Amino acid sequence: MKLDKLNQWITLSANLGVLVGIIFLSLEISLSNRIAIGTAEYEILRDINATNQLVLTNESVRAVIAKLGDPHVKLNDSETQQAIAYAYNFFSVLTAAQAAHDQGLVSDEYLETLLVDVRPMILRTPGLKFAWDLILSRGYEPSLVLEAIASAVTEVEQQQNL
Repeated sequence: MKLDKLNQWITLSANLGVLVGIIFLSLEISLSNRIAIGTAEYEILRDINATNQLVLTNESVRAVIAKLGDPHVKLNDSETQQAIAYAYNFFSVLTAAQAAHDQGLVSDEYLETLLVDVRPMILRTPGLKFAWDLILSRGYEPSLVLEAIASAVTEVEQQQNL
């Protein structure tokens, strides 16, 4: 009888230990997920800031971006390559944000905030339309990023036709 009672207490203690372990593990996983989300959002912002720093600190890039405010701008070969690289850089950052979102590392709100920035950026640089057209013609998988770019490019076209 005493042995049965002891076995019951040992079983109860073991079960409680397993339960505490599972709770601790779930808290650790939750913490790891929050760290991964924070890291993903930080990396995206860091990439955006790197692009902004390039524009702010590089006179030739800044001059090309300024020229792109004119929808009828004529760029030389070097400026054309800089403009295409700038568009692809922006596209890459947004695509990485979309991928992080699809993997659950970036919230809907965070991605939507980034995509809201697409429209004014493209509208400020209508001379960059050729680069966005190039990106849109590449046959990438449909995504929210491409939809936002296509919508803004359409708006640029409409403004140019007025």
